Amino acid sequence: MNRFERVLEDCLERLAGGEASLEDCLRDYPEFVEELRPLLEAASWVKRGAEVQPSPEFRQRGRARLMAHVRAHPRRPIPAWTRGLLSVYRLAVGLTVLALAIFVTGMAFAQFAMPGDSLYGWKLASEAAWRAVSPDPVATDLALAERRVRELLSVSGSKREIALQGYQEILARLTSQADPAAQERIIPALTDQRENLAQAGISLPDLDEYLSSLPVPTPLPLPPAPTPALPDLTLTPVVPFEVPTLETPTVSETLVP
Repeated sequence: MNRFERVLEDCLERLAGGEASLEDCLRDYPEFVEELRPLLEAASWVKRGAEVQPSPEFRQRGRARLMAHVRAHPRRPIPAWTRGLLSVYRLAVGLTVLALAIFVTGMAFAQFAMPGDSLYGWKLASEAAWRAVSPDPVATDLALAERRVRELLSVSGSKREIALQGYQEILARLTSQADPAAQERIIPALTDQRENLAQAGISLPDLDEYLSSLPVPTPLPLPPAPTPALPDLTLTPVVPFEVPTLETPTVSETLVP
């Protein structure tokens, strides 16, 4: 059992026990949001449908209406050939319901299939249907690219070649996007995927060539540094002052008579 299968089993057990809601599970495992959401939503719908029980009043009204209809429309003998057609019709309906149940169950289990597994073709078919009805094909392709990357990191040998071929098909669609808004979402995702693959020793020349061909963004010019204000160096003229003149006494005035 791989990590995603363990995460799904944990979420289903928590939802069944009422320990967490769907959003709680998605918040706890953000790396598996795209894969978990449709499976958990389907499980929630099944659980709510199983919990629906008609009230006693509804049953009583329904029984009364059924009996009134039976009394108003007495059963007529059914010809033998009609009974044969009804038998064939019931058999066809039963087989159709059984085939539909097997198909839905197979598609659910196919989401956990890895390259080389018997259900992997069903998984690819469900992904193609998902992308065909998706309102945002770019987001869907990014999610599918993440799936292929996880498969590349989980398998080896010929199985890795199958996952690699699927990833290159998605990569071709993503790299052909010319919309600048789409590229703003694609380039960071592909950069992270290249780093994850490089850590596992996997190099994809097409991915490296695309990312290396992107123009290097020109850095914005820095604003000019503010000029510091210089102090006012204006010299204030010094006003000269007059030195008082001292009168020197004469010798005759200093002698004592």
